[in-house]
Amino acid sequence: MDFWSFIVLGVISFVLLTSASAAMSLSNLIHCALCLVLSFVCIACIYLWLGVEFLGFVQVLVYVGAVSILVVFTILLTRRGFEGEIIDFSGTVLLGPVLILPVLLTLWWAVGSLPTPPDHIKTPVAHVAQIGIELGGNESGGGHYILPMLGVGILLTAALIGGASMASSKRRKEEKWN
Repeated sequence: MDFWSFIVLGVISFVLLTSASAAMSLSNLIHCALCLVLSFVCIACIYLWLGVEFLGFVQVLVYVGAVSILVVFTILLTRRGFEGEIIDFSGTVLLGPVLILPVLLTLWWAVGSLPTPPDHIKTPVAHVAQIGIELGGNESGGGHYILPMLGVGILLTAALIGGASMASSKRRKEEKWN
């Protein structure tokens, strides 16, 4: 690993740890959700840095896209009337940094004690192009999953439009009664 690659990984890791810590400690739920999105993006960047492009793109599509939108819609639809809520400081927030060191040391030991694979064993490498051919297909075959993927995409789009419609109609009803 060269110097600049190490610097990039360090910056991504720092942003990941900072945003994850902020997601756990902030009192505003929308800010927590946005910090969680940033954490998911940093994890995807680490996957891309490691050369596992498919996992990185799945991380972006599934977690950054779908799960983050679900979290934000859930917060927006269920947090009516809580604007003036005061959240007290919890003493358990101080317990987190105390527990981080033993967990990190245990993980360091567990990963360090794993045996390295012998040189004659080659791990299969699936490139993004190969996965795309299997999923979407081309003139020589594949494409077994194109209809399920389109179905899931249409279903997620319909759920997003339905959630936005429900939120806007609920807001109109509340404004009408006030």
